[in-house]
This record gives sequence, structure tokens and C-alpha cells, in this order.
Amino acid sequence: MRGVRIAVFCLTLLALPFALFAKNQRLMWNAKVDLNGDGKPETIRLVKLEDGKFRLQINQATVEGSLGDETKGFYIANVDTSDKYREVVVYTPGPSDDDEHLFFWFDGKRIREMGRLMRWLKFLGNGIVIASDWMGFWAITRKYALTKERKLVEVPQEFYFVGV
Repeated sequence: MRGVRIAVFCLTLLALPFALFAKNQRLMWNAKVDLNGDGKPETIRLVKLEDGKFRLQINQATVEGSLGDETKGFYIANVDTSDKYREVVVYTPGPSDDDEHLFFWFDGKRIREMGRLMRWLKFLGNGIVIASDWMGFWAITRKYALTKERKLVEVPQEFYFVGV
């Protein structure tokens, strides 16, 4: 009986990141959201192309990109709640729960890429994004910070938290 409880506990821990993503993010193909803080909602449209490629359109601006697997949609994130911007994140769960998130921001005229993060993300709201990645029998937690140029860059750590 004790072995069954331990197995259920381990499976619950493995499923937790997926449940958190599903609970906190809603994937979309079209939306109207104020992305640059000017008080006017932008029209956002994502078109899936072939082989993981996509076209993202915000108002009249367009950018094309690609993910490692089929694009499943996008969601709106707020990496830094103290600035006026909200980010569009194009998403795929990947072929084997290899979640891939491609971040974009809109300055009112152009769409700019911010970075590509993998696995399960947690947004702290202060310009920090935490990414948890399953390494086979342990999880590594990486930290990404938003720069002045609005890029998400990994912050090297002297020690990495090994979560279970």
C-alpha cells in the first residue's frame, strides 16, 4: 500500500506543471488586447502554416516564425507588471511534452521577438520568468530576466535548485 501511495505522489508531481499551465493560460488564435498600454486594443491573429511555421499579425504588422512542432495557438503574458507592455507567446507542447514558447512584444508599429523558452514556465511579474525542465529523474529550474532591450536572457546560476 505504501508503494502505491508513493507512486501516486510521484505521478501527481509530474503532472503538476501541466496542470498549472493549463489552468493559467488559455490558447487562442484571435484576440483583441491592449499590448502596448495606449488604451486601444490591438487585433491579434495567428495563422498556422506547415511544418511548425506560423504567421503572427498584430494590427497591420506581420512576422513569421517557426516552432519545433505544430503550433497550437498563443496566449497573452505579462512578464513585467510595472511596464505598459503585455507579451504574445506563440506555443506548442512539442512532440513529447517539450513545451516551446516564443515571446513577442508590440511597440505600436512593429512586432519584435523577445526569446524562446522551453518547458514549463512561471511568470513572477517582475521581469523574471522561471522555467522548470524535467531531466529524466530530476527537474532543473532556470531563471530568465527581461533586459532593457526587452529580451529574455538566461541568468547563469552558481547553484541550480533541483526540484522534485
